Amino acid sequence: MLIDSTWPTQGTGVPRLVNPAQTWNNIAVNTVMNGGAKKPRRVRTAFTSNQMTELEQEYTRTKYLDRARRLELAEILQLNERTIKIWFLNRRMKEKEILT
Repeated sequence: MLIDSTWPTQGTGVPRLVNPAQTWNNIAVNTVMNGGAKKPRRVRTAFTSNQMTELEQEYTRTKYLDRARRLELAEILQLNERTIKIWFLNRRMKEKEILT
């Protein structure tokens, strides 16, 4: 994590992060020690009911998305393309578990 040394503090005494995508809102501290260093871990994405409805509807239409449709959904639902890709992967695995 790089710290911008040209500013004081943000009122909390915590340095401002140079990468705005890396905030404390989307990173949790991993308590597992790996070689003495703590590794940041992403917080689980909480989908809204609207997002879940759209994803489930899209899944009923097709179980596999092409990249163009993933990008469309990402923009519509305000989610990361990778998040949608993983959601579909997990949804297929869930269906597979149900069938077995």
